[in-house]
Amino acid sequence: MRRSLWRPVHLLARADRYLFFGLAGKCQTIERRAHRIISGPVIPVRLPSAWASDASAPRWWVVTPVRIIRRLAYKTKNVMDRAGHYSARVEGKATRLLAATDYSARLIESVSFETMFYGSIRFNVCPLKPALPALGRKGKVTLLIPALSEKSFFGGTASALIVAGMFAKVSGRNLRIIETIVHAEHVSLSGFFKLNGLSLRDEDIEIVDVSSRSHKVHCYVDMHPDDIFIASAWQDAHLLQRLPLATKFVYVIQDFEPIFYANGDVSVMAENTYRPENFIPLCNTRLIYEFMSARYRHIEKAGLWFEPAVSRVGNGASVRNTGKKKMFVYGRPHVERNLFYTVINAVNNVFNDGRLDSREWDICMAGQDNIADIALSSGLVIRNLGKMPLNEYVDLTKTIDLAVSLMMAPHPSYPVLEMASVGAAVVTTKYANKTDLGRYSKNIFMADLATEDIEAKIAEAASLSYDERIAALSSNRIESDWESALRDQVSAIMATLGSS
Repeated sequence: MRRSLWRPVHLLARADRYLFFGLAGKCQTIERRAHRIISGPVIPVRLPSAWASDASAPRWWVVTPVRIIRRLAYKTKNVMDRAGHYSARVEGKATRLLAATDYSARLIESVSFETMFYGSIRFNVCPLKPALPALGRKGKVTLLIPALSEKSFFGGTASALIVAGMFAKVSGRNLRIIETIVHAEHVSLSGFFKLNGLSLRDEDIEIVDVSSRSHKVHCYVDMHPDDIFIASAWQDAHLLQRLPLATKFVYVIQDFEPIFYANGDVSVMAENTYRPENFIPLCNTRLIYEFMSARYRHIEKAGLWFEPAVSRVGNGASVRNTGKKKMFVYGRPHVERNLFYTVINAVNNVFNDGRLDSREWDICMAGQDNIADIALSSGLVIRNLGKMPLNEYVDLTKTIDLAVSLMMAPHPSYPVLEMASVGAAVVTTKYANKTDLGRYSKNIFMADLATEDIEAKIAEAASLSYDERIAALSSNRIESDWESALRDQVSAIMATLGSS
């Protein structure tokens, strides 16, 4: 098909996408309204006066039509959603063909380097453009982050926010957060910081969106000589390394990101962010510092590390389950280093061969939405709880006897530390220098990257009694206070930046 014919296809698909998703939103509103009418204590219509005081008055004449409306709205919403997603795929295909970054057809003879490079790389690494600060503006702590939403308050993203918040508190600067990949609806950050021991007001926090930039659309970041720049994800470090910074930026290294991708361009780009000496390395755990120090001399010489304050024991230890024991599986198929299929295979085997009795256990998993429950060969079902709100996840940790959270990376992973902190037995995997996590808890069992060894460790961890697990808490060394975990490191970096 000629290039001139793809332009109207692109425009039509875009218009359809807006239309279908808009209609889906309207149908969802109708569906929710109908649901409230059906389930609510009050029917928002005027009843005959004879029924006004009759609690047993018939409702079918209102409820039945509303049920039909709700069902129709639900079905229509699903159809519109599917049509919208199909239109989005057509639009994406047309966009790539017109930009010559889809190699299934050749519509144009040549393209610019910018179109080929920035339009094809998986992540948005289009450079930020520097700008002068407003007259009288003071220095800020500026954190670059891929996306900010209520789902960000877990794991590495939450840690990056806390590190930036700690710098803002210690330096007396306001906090600026720059979204570089996805712009999301925001929630109050002051509540998140308060929950983690930092008192920052919403009015002292600025959020800037630069996710819409491309090689044709520039996004500017005003820069002050007293700004402190922080990055955690490799693509954000890549952006900062191309800006004319007055001082080194703080690189919060939370894992070895090149192994997140197949051997190729993205892996090389990620690793190349560790090679320059224009940043101050702040590693999440001593394990990460030791892993990186063995590979990069600058990190060995200039690097600092902190231990994450993820202990949940302050809210109470695990409870004794009087009925069935409970197993937790960290289930994230879209994050390959968590070895989802390896873990469910190992769990299936230990119940199937009788090492664990399926009549004595309940199993749940969490970490990713829209995964079906899994019926094991033994008949036991792994219930998926999806991406849980933080408060619900914390409550869940108190009920778990055994957690299985695999991590094919040098970081110990937060679920491992969180579960062990309250008294659960935890099985995880070795990787490189991560061979023993006894420095954190005696309740952590380390398995080789072999299904048979993972199975053996699951059976061994399951044999621990509740009393044995709780007794081991006295020797735990998992931080619970972010301020004490970061105070010395942040002060040392501030001193370095002040003298640079």
